[in-house]
Amino acid sequence: MAYVSASPDLSIGTTRSTRKGLFSRALDRLIEARTREAQRVVNGYLLTLDDQTLAELGHDRAALRRVGAVARTPL
Repeated sequence: MAYVSASPDLSIGTTRSTRKGLFSRALDRLIEARTREAQRVVNGYLLTLDDQTLAELGHDRAALRRVGAVARTPL
């Protein structure tokens, strides 16, 4: 014969871990990586502009180079 005891506080399922799961963390990292890649591509395009246009847009050539840039050519 089995004996089961229950306390008056039956809080099953009310506490959840605040830690993200494996797939959620992987998706977050994928999004971060793609965002950084997109910023490098945009910086590559901005570096093709002249200094006056960059200044009008509020960018500095040296700052864009520090962040990094990738030149993408069409296929």
